[in-house]
Amino acid sequence: MLCYIPTVSSFFLLILSLSSSVSTSFKPSDKPILIIPGIMGSQLWARLNRTSVNHPQCSKTSDWYNIWLSLEQLVYPVEECASDNMMLQFNPNTSQFSPVDGVNITAPQFGNTSTIEFLDPDLHSLEPAATFYAMVQYFVDNYGYTRGGTLRGAPYDWRYAAVGLESNGYYAKLKDLIEEMYTLYNNPVTIIVHSMGGPVSLYFLTQVVTQDWKDTYIKQYITLSAVWAGSVKSNQAIISGDNEGIILDRPIWGRASQRTFQTTLWLLPPAGDVWGPNNTIVYAPTGEYSAYDYEKLMADVGYTNGPAMYRLIKDKTSEFPAPNVTTYCFYGLGKETPYKLHYDPDNFPNSPPKVTTIDGDGTVPNISLTVCGRWSKQQVHPVTLRSFSPVEHVHMVKNKDVIDAVSKIIIADD
Repeated sequence: MLCYIPTVSSFFLLILSLSSSVSTSFKPSDKPILIIPGIMGSQLWARLNRTSVNHPQCSKTSDWYNIWLSLEQLVYPVEECASDNMMLQFNPNTSQFSPVDGVNITAPQFGNTSTIEFLDPDLHSLEPAATFYAMVQYFVDNYGYTRGGTLRGAPYDWRYAAVGLESNGYYAKLKDLIEEMYTLYNNPVTIIVHSMGGPVSLYFLTQVVTQDWKDTYIKQYITLSAVWAGSVKSNQAIISGDNEGIILDRPIWGRASQRTFQTTLWLLPPAGDVWGPNNTIVYAPTGEYSAYDYEKLMADVGYTNGPAMYRLIKDKTSEFPAPNVTTYCFYGLGKETPYKLHYDPDNFPNSPPKVTTIDGDGTVPNISLTVCGRWSKQQVHPVTLRSFSPVEHVHMVKNKDVIDAVSKIIIADD
């Protein structure tokens, strides 16, 4: 039997190798991270100073309070107050959007992660209220990242599409934040986005900043179940309302406010090669509708301002331009996902549809999730696609396998 007895020299080499690995260990400042959440992924806080309300149970005035997401705001009849207060007003003469008179809503704590980790700050122990908490805590515990330091968040008022966010100054703040992080840590920033954070960030990378700027300030771009080419759930939202999986509310009460949000229209499956003219999305007593028939659909369901709003909100990201930065496109599969909506004549358009499904993450179909794959032929920087199955849309930011895959990218040697 052979027996290995370490010599003094071999022992010294072992100690030297261990000390070398420690001295070159990963530092969070090497790879600062910025997270951009998805639709409904940021807390929204409201302050009221209204002269009138539509329901007697609703308050006219208030100090700042959490309007999204607060469990108290989702229980009837208070849900109607939240719906009214969150509406946007559209002026067809000026093509301008504005909050309801006397309502001020903001996405607080820009630059920090607190308002994207939990939607309801009073329900930290409830898993559905947690969004990016698991991922943020993982980087804090395992790699020494600091909230508001080497790991930051860029919450936004998710009622607004890219055109509205740009008008409201979000992209200017986002650019300043990334430049600040670069200056502090002397390293480019990794951007992690989820859901609608995909098109929100894609607009920034393709329409707001230059290629020279991206080459300097952006390390890499990690997208998680991004809604690149829309979701049929937005079609349902404008027709009969969608409760977004929240079992406490009724879809119909939310329809009025959802029809005023820019994002409901922005996330409609866009006309083009992904959703062609022969791909019927909605079957209804009034007709059959593809992505090329939205204005007729809106007229048929009594969505008066819909066509003018839709024409205003559509932008260059509907063509899916390549971001031209190193990109990792991760997405969930293995879940039945809405693909076509079938409405019965009875009580149309006020009753939920029957749904035909295809593979996807339960919210976004695979044909939308994988649009990023075409970028590999359109940009210099590499594009990596990876699916995780079965993983639901909202769980892409919580799933252990996804978090592990993201962390390996972050800490990898260049």
